[in-house]
Amino acid sequence: MNQPRLLKGRPVVIEKREEIKAQIATLKQKGITPHLKIFRIEGQKACQSYSRAAQKVMQAVGGIASEDLFPADVTEAEFLKAVAQRCDEKDIHGIIIMQPLPPHIDRQKVADLLPPLKDVDGMTTLNLGRVTENNDKAMFPSTARAVMEILDHYAIDVRGLDVCVIGKSTSVGKPLILLLMNRDATVISCHKATRQLKKYTKTADVIISATGVVDLITKDHLKPGAIVIDVGYNMKDDKIVGDVSFDEVATAASVITPVPGGVGSVTTTALVEQVVRGCTLQMEECK
Repeated sequence: MNQPRLLKGRPVVIEKREEIKAQIATLKQKGITPHLKIFRIEGQKACQSYSRAAQKVMQAVGGIASEDLFPADVTEAEFLKAVAQRCDEKDIHGIIIMQPLPPHIDRQKVADLLPPLKDVDGMTTLNLGRVTENNDKAMFPSTARAVMEILDHYAIDVRGLDVCVIGKSTSVGKPLILLLMNRDATVISCHKATRQLKKYTKTADVIISATGVVDLITKDHLKPGAIVIDVGYNMKDDKIVGDVSFDEVATAASVITPVPGGVGSVTTTALVEQVVRGCTLQMEECK
C-alpha cells in the first residue's frame, strides 16, 4: 500500500511564527507594535472561531489583535462608517473583514474602503491586481498564501507542472491561480460548472481543491503519484473533513495534506504574517 508524504501544517507554523516574532521584536524597537483589527458580524460560528484563533496567534507572536463585533441587523451604512473610521487610525496596521457578510451588506463597498496595505486578507480590487502583476506590495488572501507557504516549506517546485485548481472564489481559488501562474505553473481552473471534472484532474501533476464539498476528490480523480492539496473544510459524522476522500486518495497520491492539520492550520499564521508585512510597508511609505 502506498504511503504518501504527509504535508502537515504544524512544522510550517513553527518556522513562520519564529520569523514573525523576530520581525515584531525589531518593529517594537522602533516604537511600533503591529495591530490587527477584526470586523465580525454575529451569527457565524466559523467566523467567531477564526477570529479567536487569529487573536490568539497575533498575541502569541507579540502583536496586538482586537475585534469590533456588530449585531446581525447592523445596517450597511453603520458598518461602512465603522470600517472607514478604523481605516484612518494610524495605530491599526491590518484589517480583516470576517466573511461571508450578510446579504444586506455589499462586500465590494466594504472592500473599496480598505487601504491596500491594511487589507491583510487580500480583499481589495487593487490587491488582486497586484497579485496579477506579481507586485512586491501585493497583499494576499490568507488561505491562498497558506497553500504557497506549505509548498515552499516542503520544497515543492510547481514550475512547469500541470496544476488543477478546483474552486474559483475571490478568497482562495482565483488568487491561488494567479500565485501559481506567477511561479510558472500551467494552471487548469475547474469549478461547479465544470463538466467531466476527472478529465482535468487525471492529467494534473498537482490537484488543489477548495470547494467545501465532502469527498469531492476520490482515487479515480488522480493519476498515480499526484500531489494533492486539500483546502476544503466541512463536517462529516461529527468530524472535520476536507474535499478529499483522504484514506482512498492516499493510496494513489505521492504527497497529500491532511484535514485537519494541513492548510487550515497555517492560515491564521499567514494572516498574522501579512499584518507584519503590511506594517513594514506602511512604515516605508511614511519615510
